[in-house]
Amino acid sequence: MSKPFNLLGTRTTQICELALTGVKLPPEYRLCPEGQGTDNLLSILAEIRSMTAALGIGLVRAALHDCIQYAHERAAFGKTISNYQLIQAKVAEMYVELEAAKLLTYRATHMIDDKIPCLPQRPWRNICYRSGVQSRGLRHPDFRRLRVFHGVPGAAPL
Repeated sequence: MSKPFNLLGTRTTQICELALTGVKLPPEYRLCPEGQGTDNLLSILAEIRSMTAALGIGLVRAALHDCIQYAHERAAFGKTISNYQLIQAKVAEMYVELEAAKLLTYRATHMIDDKIPCLPQRPWRNICYRSGVQSRGLRHPDFRRLRVFHGVPGAAPL
């Protein structure tokens, strides 16, 4: 067994290399039939990715809630900033991107639950990347949150 890897992001489980040589495993103890290990691993990774997407959606949802609450509290030029069209547009765009990310996550989890292979779905995945839903949808609203919270102590990225 190797030394645990230093990982970025969530560190709830230590990951390391494990090498087994000369081990004979009876068929009844196998996790899947011989030759299907890669498919089994990919299905597990698909589930982990959908859970990660759900986690990101929860974080963006909390950031959106904080933005709306703060916009109703902060006053500038005699009225709360929630009354300004630019702030409303930023919050509305954050909401649209959040809903798009939720729909993509629901579709992915539906495919996993129904045992539909996720890898052949590259065309819709490429559309998501091109439109920026997947890449911007979970990161971009946090930058907007920072703009709404501009100058507020403790308003760091989630």
